[in-house]
Amino acid sequence: MKSLSADKQERFPQIALGNFFYPQNVIRNYLYYLSSVLKLSFSTLNVALNAIKFYYGRLKGKKFIYFVNRPKKDKPLPEILRLNEIKSIIESIKNIKHKCMIALAYSSGLRVSEVSKLKLKDIDFERKVIHIVYSKGRKDR
Repeated sequence: MKSLSADKQERFPQIALGNFFYPQNVIRNYLYYLSSVLKLSFSTLNVALNAIKFYYGRLKGKKFIYFVNRPKKDKPLPEILRLNEIKSIIESIKNIKHKCMIALAYSSGLRVSEVSKLKLKDIDFERKVIHIVYSKGRKDR
């Protein structure tokens, strides 16, 4: 195993598993230490949990019982622009095609890929409806 520098050894204490089967509370306390004391991200915690699961399952041949809830990914809310900011963005665009695409994406909540794949036949002007074909997840909406 690659040796860590001194500061990384302090930040990421190694659990020497060896031939010893750690009790559940030791592993749970270690994962709690990683999340609360070191304030590591959810993906780093998932890596640590997967490493422990791999060690016990594949290398030791023991069944690793899931007793730890996986951390959830943070989903921060998007920043919402004010109406005058939106107007200034749209008015600053000189190309009429790009201006139309930005205004359409903002007003209807379309994704960039959906706007770029949009065809004239997908817009029903009489009913004021836009049909999105093969959106994210290959779903129509």
